[in-house]
Amino acid sequence: GRVVVVDFTARWCLTCKFVERQVYNDKQVAEEFSALNVLAVEGDISDKGLPANDMLYKELKEPGVPASVVFPPGGREPIRLHGIFSKADLLKAVKQAADN
Repeated sequence: GRVVVVDFTARWCLTCKFVERQVYNDKQVAEEFSALNVLAVEGDISDKGLPANDMLYKELKEPGVPASVVFPPGGREPIRLHGIFSKADLLKAVKQAADN
């Protein structure tokens, strides 16, 4: 019954680190996630030791990292963000998922 955001990332991915620093570590993003009761999960695919991350990543057929997938409640179609995106892009996707 809540929005879930999965941030697929990897330790070796410089673009992932940029998105983490500029988007996910932003105070406004944290406040909005809290206000909307968003569950945020990091899906680190750096190692093959975390099969759940790899399995979901492959099931979603993501083309590469960084990739963030916003899952609306009720199993509706997820909203996907790839490459470099802004906090405004992420917050728009989260609000869209929460409103539907």
